[in-house]
Amino acid sequence: METLKLEIGKYYRTSEGAKVLILAKAEGYDCFLGQAMNGWADDGCFLKYTPDGHCSKANDRWNKLVAEWKEPKRIHGFINIYRGGEAVGGLRDTKEEANERALKGRIACIEIDVLEGQGLDGSAQ
Repeated sequence: METLKLEIGKYYRTSEGAKVLILAKAEGYDCFLGQAMNGWADDGCFLKYTPDGHCSKANDRWNKLVAEWKEPKRIHGFINIYRGGEAVGGLRDTKEEANERALKGRIACIEIDVLEGQGLDGSAQ
């Protein structure tokens, strides 16, 4: 895995999928010999990071920065569901298109609207 080199003003992704903005160089007694950077997470946490993305908190494994942030792609469409939970025919842009492509035995047509990398409940995977 490539080592990160944090830059002020850029967004990064934590190992748990949170978005963190690097704001400025950190100041104070616990700033990794003057090398720390202040980060602001999308959940409202203010954290300090080493230049390679390690967090100063004890829960580093959740807050470690692992990559530059890329906006996730929105996945939206309609899919036909059949007995046994099978989704046949792929995602369709409209409900009408899904209805037109439905096969005998369809039990539901459901709408999918999530961001890439998230579960149907919206949580990061």
